Amino acid sequence: MLNILKSFFTQSRKEDWIEERRAICKACPLNSRNKKLRTRKDFIGYVLNLGRPFCTSCLCDVKRKTSLETSECPEKKWTYLF
Repeated sequence: MLNILKSFFTQSRKEDWIEERRAICKACPLNSRNKKLRTRKDFIGYVLNLGRPFCTSCLCDVKRKTSLETSECPEKKWTYLF
């Protein structure tokens, strides 16, 4: 019973940090949605991410990267949770 309650609160907290990270990335000038893609690296990121928003610094899919507890922003705007 205690584990069920604990997981409920953990899940709620998890959604909070994911949303916080995504808000930071959404406003970031390095987000592919916020800049013109002009370089070869930008084009590679676009192809690798199948057109989904990605970080032009590390080429990671924003949605996936922000949902991993062990990931961190290459620009140090948010860090891993451990």
